Parts: sequence; structure tokens; C-alpha cells
Amino acid sequence: NGTGSIQRWKVNMGVQDAFVPSVQSPFCLTLGGGNLFWATKQGVIGAQAETGNSNPRTLFTDPDANGGASPSGIATTSNGDRLIWADQHTSQSSTMTMDGAIRLLPISPQGAVVDVASNVANPTGLDFDGRYVVWADLSSSHVQINDTTMSSSSSPTLATFLAPVRVVLGGPYAYVTSYGGTLPPGASTDGTVRRVALAGGEDVIWAAGLHSPVAIALDPQYVYWVERGTANIADGGVYKVAR
Repeated sequence: NGTGSIQRWKVNMGVQDAFVPSVQSPFCLTLGGGNLFWATKQGVIGAQAETGNSNPRTLFTDPDANGGASPSGIATTSNGDRLIWADQHTSQSSTMTMDGAIRLLPISPQGAVVDVASNVANPTGLDFDGRYVVWADLSSSHVQINDTTMSSSSSPTLATFLAPVRVVLGGPYAYVTSYGGTLPPGASTDGTVRRVALAGGEDVIWAAGLHSPVAIALDPQYVYWVERGTANIADGGVYKVAR
């Protein structure tokens, strides 16, 4: 839990710098509306203008930061007016309980944090398109969706498969990485990338035979993902497949 930083790589210039030079245990981040947002493992949500011309600011500190708050994924709208994150709320004994949540914070104007879903076991990743938030729950094996524009909205399950990890939204679909039957560090090669319809009823394996796939991203043509690989073997990498 020492002091960490958020690093920026200027691709065209080949230069790396400490964009946010001092932040404790940053774990996940996202960009939107000209701002970089991040969550720390202590339950602090922070922001910094992409230009770097202002000081970092704290948007929210979980009151249970010392008792189990544990953000595990964060996303925002394209204009950065709302921020949403998954909170695993791991107990100090590291036992997963059904007290995690999907939390939403209005940014412009800034408002109070609202739990759009509660009693979530182990949310490990999510994405948000401004209306729907979709998350993966590693413990329950569910991929779930919530319509954040509806008060008291339910969170139906879109798909169920072993060890869903990260989510990215693309049009009417969510693309999800899954560890498969063996959690890392293992020798499993049954990880997958799957395409799940937001309307429900479709769960298609988009890529199979993967070594512990984790992070996932999209552009207009391709789905990209990172494979952790197997323990003590240099077989991880970054891969892509056509959408």
C-alpha cells in the first residue's frame, strides 16, 4: 500500500511521465469529458484534467475505506458527466460476501453516490454506455445488466459461464473475457472472449483456447485482449479478433 503513481506514455514522442505522481494504490482508471478518473484499492475516487493543468482532486472517499471497500472496475460516459464503479467490498478476512455494489456518482453537477445494484458477490469488471452498465461477477459466474435511467431497476443476468472477468460494451453487445475453468496462476488454456447481447438470449464464444484473458478493449474493427499466460512461462500477450 505504498505511494504509487499514474504514468502517461506519449506514444508519438516516445516519452513517459508521471501524470499523477502521488496516489496510493491506484487500481483502475478511465477517461471521459477531458478528465482522467481513477479508483484506489482504499476506496478513493480521484480525477485530473487530461491537460494536466490542474491539481488532482478527490471526488469521493468510501466511508468504509478501512473496513473492506475495494473498487475493481471504473467507467464513465463520453462527456464525463457520470462515473460508475464496481466495489467488491472484500472483508478483512478476504472472504467474498454478498455485499459488493455497483456505484454511480454524478459529476456534472456533482451529486451523491447511488448504489444502482447491491448484494453483488465479486464484481471484477464493468463498462457503461451512459444508460446501461454491464458487469462481470467472478464468484457467481454471472454477467449482469442494469438500466441506470430507471429508478429501482432490477439487474437481470445476461449470461452465465465460468469465471467472467472484464467487460467492454460495443453497440448492442458486451464483450467479456473469461478465465475458464482454472483461475490464474494456472496452466489452463480454456479461457474465452465472449459476445453477449444486451437484449439477452445470445452468448457466443468469439475466441477460445486462451491463457487467462483479462483486460479487453474495442475499436470499430477489432476486439483486443490481454492474456496473462501461465505461471513461470512467458506465453502471455496482446491479441485481437475481428468484431
